Amino acid sequence: MKKLFTLTMITLLTTATAATDIDFGGIDESNTFRRVIKEATHKSTITLDKSTVRCSALGYGLEELKIGIPTLAWRAIFDHSNQDGRGPCVTAGTSFCKQQFNLPSKVGIPEVLLNPDKPTEEVDVKVVLTEEFRIDFNNKCVRTLLENVITDVRGITFTHLRTKNIGELPLQECLDVIQK
Repeated sequence: MKKLFTLTMITLLTTATAATDIDFGGIDESNTFRRVIKEATHKSTITLDKSTVRCSALGYGLEELKIGIPTLAWRAIFDHSNQDGRGPCVTAGTSFCKQQFNLPSKVGIPEVLLNPDKPTEEVDVKVVLTEEFRIDFNNKCVRTLLENVITDVRGITFTHLRTKNIGELPLQECLDVIQK
């Protein structure tokens, strides 16, 4: 009986098609396929002062340099606001707000952003909404929307990403979408 079980298991393991052996065509090595749903760039005049340019850990755990972009309230699908009630924002990351790994560095809000002689700046704000299909280890297709905001303010790149899982599809439906 043990021999029969062992032979059966070997046969099953060597003949079963693993998810990694399926040709998904059009997806990357992480079993993910993305397609852009909407990509638009708009002009926005932003105010740069101590109320709109700040270092804040709210929503991230570490302090990040953030600026407010009010036009995202009606130009983006997702809400890019933090819980501080200051409206939509983007971040330049942690390197401006805290010293990293005890390395010598100048930290704090860059002077170029807070110039009393030039309190506003017109910037191009790019908003990209992407649909992602990811085939998981159970051969289920997980759908996610990702909205990425990108802008450059006085030489500093600011970004913000929001995501939302929008459900699962059976594998074949997912493959049909990918191959269209």
